[in-house]
Amino acid sequence: MEGKSRAAQRREKKKAKALRQKQAPVASAAPPPPAAAVQPSKKRRRDPPAPASPGGDTPLAVHCVGLEAPVPGVRAPGALAADEALPSDAKAALALTWLVSPVSPEEFLADHWERRPLLVRRRGGAAGHWGGLLSAAAIKESLRLQRLVQGEDLTVTHFDGRARADRHVNGKRFTPRDLEEALDQGSSVRLLCPQKHHDGVWSLLSLLEEAFGCMVGANAYLTPSASQGFAPHYDDIDAFICQLEGRKRWRVYGYPESQGPLPRYPSADLGGEDLPRELLDTVLEPGDLLFLPRGFVHQAETVSTAPSLHLTVSAGQNNAWADLLELMLPQALAAAAADPATADLRRSLPSDYLDFMGAAHSDRGDEEDPRRAVFRAAIQRHLHRVVDEATDIQ
Repeated sequence: MEGKSRAAQRREKKKAKALRQKQAPVASAAPPPPAAAVQPSKKRRRDPPAPASPGGDTPLAVHCVGLEAPVPGVRAPGALAADEALPSDAKAALALTWLVSPVSPEEFLADHWERRPLLVRRRGGAAGHWGGLLSAAAIKESLRLQRLVQGEDLTVTHFDGRARADRHVNGKRFTPRDLEEALDQGSSVRLLCPQKHHDGVWSLLSLLEEAFGCMVGANAYLTPSASQGFAPHYDDIDAFICQLEGRKRWRVYGYPESQGPLPRYPSADLGGEDLPRELLDTVLEPGDLLFLPRGFVHQAETVSTAPSLHLTVSAGQNNAWADLLELMLPQALAAAAADPATADLRRSLPSDYLDFMGAAHSDRGDEEDPRRAVFRAAIQRHLHRVVDEATDIQ
């Protein structure tokens, strides 16, 4: 194969392998192993799931689990981070266990991650599950120390039922008095990157990043009584909503049929006919967890007399196959086009291709003009070469 490009060598190897496979006898596939039965804890309560989404391939049911006592052996992220005897991967697994308990990490990843919402109601002795993570008192202390800057560390928004308006002043320090005035006026305060100022949140995010293999972020939302900070919308993140203080009503809908699951970008404000079928209408209380895969439409409003505080832990943003290919393919195209053996990629386009390709000819079939089929075949041939090069990128 001396003198041939790496892409050409790989193509010849693939042809030889395909020929050997064609000549070899076909073996029957072994039956899949039986799925392990999940034994629910005696202290868990399961609500019946919502009906399947009409016309969808996957049921859009919300899995609800109840818990009235702490799960033995589950450790908070702060204690895990401080344990020098544990390897980092063990800490990461235990942090995910703490986040979604009593659901096991295996059950969560198989049944909920990128699939369907999960609601964990923690009552009684389990209601203090989020203790030490973040509190309104800790936020006010950060304000007293003049650590938070509007637009950089937090935003202030007001939603009047029709539209959302920003009410913060970029670059200005946010004081405890500013917080009181914002809440009195019915505005919501969103803390951006609370892990910068609160160690409990930082410990959780750092461990979850290893568990999920991607960047994990967080926002905290302080919302006054009888108010709503945002219009219905969907996000481009997988969201773990941890209710820390107060009570908040959450309404969760499916994803819009025009969008489909796992969107790459967040939506604009939605409402009216834009809302898909409602899947869940519930009130979160301290200790509760609501997990929403990206793409599920939702809205929330405070129903307690005191302000509501919840932390949203976000994962999965810009971490899809599409994002990876978006980075790889331009590099692969440049490498393939520079290969001395791929002169075809550097040849000029046919001088008449605009006579049969493009939007002006989109209503014409290949049978009507055979040049279209030839042109498409050339595109596919060149794309195969680029893909071959992409698989060789380290």
